[in-house]
Amino acid sequence: MQSEVDLINGIQWNQWLEFGMALSLIGIGYFVGLVKKQFVNKKKALTVSWSCHSQIHELLTELRVNTDASRAQIIQFHNGEYFMDGISMKKMSLTHESLAKGISQEADKMTNILISLFTPLMVKVLEDKPVIYRTVDDEHGICRNIMQTNNTVAYAVLPLKHRNSVSGYVILNWCNDYKSKRLNAEEIGKFLEDSRDYTEVYLKDILHKENS
Repeated sequence: MQSEVDLINGIQWNQWLEFGMALSLIGIGYFVGLVKKQFVNKKKALTVSWSCHSQIHELLTELRVNTDASRAQIIQFHNGEYFMDGISMKKMSLTHESLAKGISQEADKMTNILISLFTPLMVKVLEDKPVIYRTVDDEHGICRNIMQTNNTVAYAVLPLKHRNSVSGYVILNWCNDYKSKRLNAEEIGKFLEDSRDYTEVYLKDILHKENS
């Protein structure tokens, strides 16, 4: 009688053991599937993100060529560190740049720059008008000095917006004085406005894909 009870208990124990192993395998399979799905989604989002960045660069290059500019750039605003009083340092960085042949790049110089140093330029950004400005006409200061150091004789700038707030700007630089005096302001303004609008769409797509 005791042996029969032991046999029944043994069979029940084996059944519970097999059931537990089956549950474990299902759990492991679900976890592996979940991790794999997240990896695929992240890989897909990264692919879409880089595709948008590539489209932005192509857009800048087309803008630069159509306007005969020396540089076409996108600068985006971001938070930096904090001052002693706890106020956030508003900064900006150059994120995309298209250059004509022989023109120096500014990516390494325009990273984590305090926006407050470029107040005269920020005023023009907020005006949201595709006007061609002459560097020599700007007020003296670090903003003008940097532009002249980079041989910029004229420029045009428009703001980038995200949720109705200015998040950066698109800017064209001309480094040839002869060319800068013969620009068609109306035509350049149309090219710049169209490029700005498309850029906002691409940046919105990047943000959506990276946060999804």
